[in-house]
Amino acid sequence: MAMIPIMGAVSAAVDYSRANVARSAMQAALDSTALMLSKEAQTLPLADAKTRATSYVSAIFTGNEAKNVPVASTLQNPLPGSYVLNVKGTAEVPTSFTTVFGQTESNISKTAEPVWGYQEA
Repeated sequence: MAMIPIMGAVSAAVDYSRANVARSAMQAALDSTALMLSKEAQTLPLADAKTRATSYVSAIFTGNEAKNVPVASTLQNPLPGSYVLNVKGTAEVPTSFTTVFGQTESNISKTAEPVWGYQEA
């Protein structure tokens, strides 16, 4: 009887670690994308930020099991000479073992938000 909870815990740990690997890879892809877009921000039209963010994340965030990866980005210019870029990504990581318990996927979400330029104190 004790084998059932033990197997459930082990299977949950395996699926959690797979989702955590995808979460770390997504954060790295979003950070790289945010840094690249912040480098281009002064010459980048605001409308192009979203398409570039999607293409950068798609190029970097490869080789993992995550699917349905929409990327949203906003570039704001709150004060002259200052910028705030927000890049957010979500994904679904299918589970292998916890489907027996009714969980078919793990949802992950990460954000990168560089702020640069002049800031008022």
